[in-house]
Amino acid sequence: MIPIVALAYVFWAIYQVVQTAFYVREKTGQVSLLVAGAAVVNCLLNIALVPDLGYVGAAWATLATFAALAVWAWWRAEQVIAVRYEIARVLAPIALGVLLFLASRLVPAGEPVVALAVKAAVVLAFPVILWSSGYLNGKEKDKIRALTSEARAAVLRRHGGSRS
Repeated sequence: MIPIVALAYVFWAIYQVVQTAFYVREKTGQVSLLVAGAAVVNCLLNIALVPDLGYVGAAWATLATFAALAVWAWWRAEQVIAVRYEIARVLAPIALGVLLFLASRLVPAGEPVVALAVKAAVVLAFPVILWSSGYLNGKEKDKIRALTSEARAAVLRRHGGSRS
């Protein structure tokens, strides 16, 4: 269930980002309409899926509802403010995360330490692949470097300050 619900919350996060357009343009009534529509979809899907599938049906209903909400909000938000999100740049890390998760599922459950090390390597592969694949442009890499330096300096200040 966790992968289904986790993917549902990826769509929820997309909705959270794109709905900002409604607040910026003071069209908050759109949010109410979208959420009401999603509530109806969720109720119908739960009625259809839960009797036969139980909690699995509820998970799928949540995924479908959040996906629909994200798509509807994205579509309406583009009409309110033409942000022109780069769909490939939004979906690429999601697809990469799903692929890495599926790869992690191939790790045998035998030796816990080995399995944990391999799964940790898979998690660490996510930013490495985004960094090295050309997904991030030079400006984005510079910003990440700057934020990393700032975070390192803050940790050193805090650590150095605790000694005195």
